[in-house]
Amino acid sequence: MNERLLNIWKKYRMDELLALYEEADNFTAQFKNVVGLDCQTFCGHCCEKKDIEVTIYEFLPLAFSLWEKDEADLWLQKIEVAEKVGDTICVFYKKAAGEEKGKGFCVKYGLRGLLCRLFGFSVLKNKNGGHIFAVCSVLKIKNILSIEHIQELLDKGVINAPSMTDYYSRLSCLVNDFNMPMYPVNTAVKKAVEKIGYEIENCE
Repeated sequence: MNERLLNIWKKYRMDELLALYEEADNFTAQFKNVVGLDCQTFCGHCCEKKDIEVTIYEFLPLAFSLWEKDEADLWLQKIEVAEKVGDTICVFYKKAAGEEKGKGFCVKYGLRGLLCRLFGFSVLKNKNGGHIFAVCSVLKIKNILSIEHIQELLDKGVINAPSMTDYYSRLSCLVNDFNMPMYPVNTAVKKAVEKIGYEIENCE
């Protein structure tokens, strides 16, 4: 990594961002093990949602990687094509061969955003300070009794789950932006890539 890239890496505290992601991954894996639930192999139902919204910041490590590997222009072009045809599904999601809905995978899985890491196996705080298990629809349909039992255990404090609310709060503190607007996923990725590109162009 040259000095210019290193300065950008440090400016946006990429090491701390990735450390936050690693912690989230470990907590999520622990929670999955405790409750005995996990995603099905090549399940892409959540990735195929057309209304996913995320922050720019959670995709900065991925954007940095695209510039470092000289892939930024390629993915910006893919986003432009998707925008022209009205395709709002994440450009990094690759559908599996065939026409079966909900089957596919992320081609940039290791650098996916915070939402991607927490969705389906985390909780949201309600207005009373309680925790609502935000499980995905596929698992909920197939494990309705288990899901109800897990919610009971969460309510009683017997088990803990990653909190989507808390992790996004920590992200906002890390990037020093307490507003953190949400964008459609491809828009957020585009803005993240452009942000890092601007820094590369103008960083001294």
